[in-house]
Amino acid sequence: MFTAAILALGYIAFGFWTAFIFTFGFFGGFLIWIFTSHQVPFQKFKLAYWLTLGFFLLHRVEEKVMGFFAKLAAITGAES
Repeated sequence: MFTAAILALGYIAFGFWTAFIFTFGFFGGFLIWIFTSHQVPFQKFKLAYWLTLGFFLLHRVEEKVMGFFAKLAAITGAES
């Protein structure tokens, strides 16, 4: 439900094409989780987990610094 709500808000904020693009990431991650959610101990993937989380945080900072969402709103015509 949370993922569906996020995608719906993305559609409202930025329009169809942007929500469509982001849907691939959400849906792709969901499919990977469905097909790999076995009983794997955290020790086996903790390095990959922490690296991914760190790169995600850097990515969010980069989006904020570079003004990504303002530019995306201008491109999609969703700016106020």
